[in-house]
This record gives sequence, C-alpha cells and structure tokens, in this order.
Amino acid sequence: MDKDTIIRKYLGKKYGYHASSACFLFVQDIFWQERGIKIKHDYLEMLRLFIPIADQGKPEPWDVVCFAKGGLVTDHVGVYLGDNEFIHGGHLDQKEVMVHRVNLDPYRSILQGYLRYDPTKDEVKGKTEEMIP
Repeated sequence: MDKDTIIRKYLGKKYGYHASSACFLFVQDIFWQERGIKIKHDYLEMLRLFIPIADQGKPEPWDVVCFAKGGLVTDHVGVYLGDNEFIHGGHLDQKEVMVHRVNLDPYRSILQGYLRYDPTKDEVKGKTEEMIP
C-alpha cells in the first residue's frame, strides 16, 4: 500500500450519517476497494476475520486500529498506515475521513490494540482463491 496514494484518495471523504458508524463503514469500504476483502457491516464479522496482534508495539500497514473511549467495548476503528499514522472515518462528531497519529492524544489514551486480517478465516476469500486456475 502506498500511504500517500491512500491518503490522497480518501482524505476528506464523507462516511455515514452518524459519526458512530462512519468509522466502520470506512474500514469496510477501504478493505473492499483496495484489497478485495468484503467485511459485512458487523463488528463481530470483523472479529471473525481478523486476529489480535500479539505484539501491540509492531503494527503493520492494513492492521485495523481499535479504540475504546468509554471502557472495554470498541467504539472506533481505523486502518493503520505505518509511521504511527492511521486513517479513519468519523470520530468525535466528524463525518469525514481523517489521518491522525496513534501515539498522540486523544488516540493514544484510548487505544485498545490492533487486529490483522487472517485469510484462513475468510470462507468467501478462500472459495474465490480456490476457483482461480
């Protein structure tokens, strides 16, 4: 992934009518458009397709960044770009795509961790790959 291309393509785009769902819609869209990975609009589906990263200090581009401002429940997600930056849609009453740093507040203080896509858990992707000669 070319970070600058992704930023130019998505920065400032509007996602959703409510900031609470805009972040997930953005992650869903960027994974589909850029990687061909379909995630249903369901956080549990994301948890099924993604695995927690054991070494939280070593995120990689395309890891999903998870935040919880009110406790243990994830209430915001974005896509890690590298160099402590992540891109996300709608947070704190904003409805457009933004780029922020995970190592600076307010995000540092509410960071839960990272999830990484696991193609072995994706039945649809697996079937698609099996059909390719």
